[in-house]
Amino acid sequence: MKKLPIGIQDIGKIRTQGYVYVDKTQFALALIEGHAPHYFLSRPRRFGKSLFVSTLAAIFKGHKELFEGCHIAQSSYDWLPHPILHLNLAEVLNTTTEKLEASLQRSVMDLATEHEVKIEIPSAQEGLNNLIKALASRGQVVVLIDEYDKPIIDHIHNGEVAEGNRRLLQSFFGVLKHLDKHIKFTFITGISRFSKVSLFSDANHLKDISMDGRYAAMMGYTQEEIAQDFAEHLAAIAQEQSKTEKEVLEVLKTWYNGYRFTKAATYVYNPFSALNYLDEREPKSYW
Repeated sequence: MKKLPIGIQDIGKIRTQGYVYVDKTQFALALIEGHAPHYFLSRPRRFGKSLFVSTLAAIFKGHKELFEGCHIAQSSYDWLPHPILHLNLAEVLNTTTEKLEASLQRSVMDLATEHEVKIEIPSAQEGLNNLIKALASRGQVVVLIDEYDKPIIDHIHNGEVAEGNRRLLQSFFGVLKHLDKHIKFTFITGISRFSKVSLFSDANHLKDISMDGRYAAMMGYTQEEIAQDFAEHLAAIAQEQSKTEKEVLEVLKTWYNGYRFTKAATYVYNPFSALNYLDEREPKSYW
């Protein structure tokens, strides 16, 4: 029986260390081959955003070997590697706007070091601008930003810091639109819809797919995915508790299948709660 990927956000670890992987690469391929190459998506916490960003990073690095048997491996995708800027704003200091600026500068420097390029970083905004231009000589750049809004949400009850951080991030992300010719693909995730915080007014080229029915099942698990990919775990619970697998599925559905990200009838399970139930085999609030 494969292990349950509770709290694991790295696609490489899941695919190489014996964890269950629910294939979402059909959505990654649809985004990559879509007509709008710059995307924004909001989802609640613990819904698989970071894992999907990790999946995109592996695809754009050309790691086809990680996706054997997955939808994208059966496609005509070319697997050419691209320079990738992967930034998680949950990892930057944000207690003050000054500390956020300094931390963003360090993050840009770390990315420059990772790609072995030397750039000037007089400010976070200029550093990002210089880094993308420097990497563009190697091919169009892929920009992946996770938890874009954490420096604001962390200070939701401190208006001064929240507003200062918002203005700083607005100028930081505003660079992306003006460098469009150097950028192949952009994917930004967070909890809040950017229209509510007017953070991307300078980067209004982003397509918001948060409530786009085509991507409603991109994160979280559908009923069919639960039944298919976790069949062994469901059977084990059924045997242990003297239930049928259908009865176990009904418990799961009652407790954790309450999310919709489209007007259509596409429901998904919160993955963190569903995985914890499959592990502990007891229905309760895990989140």
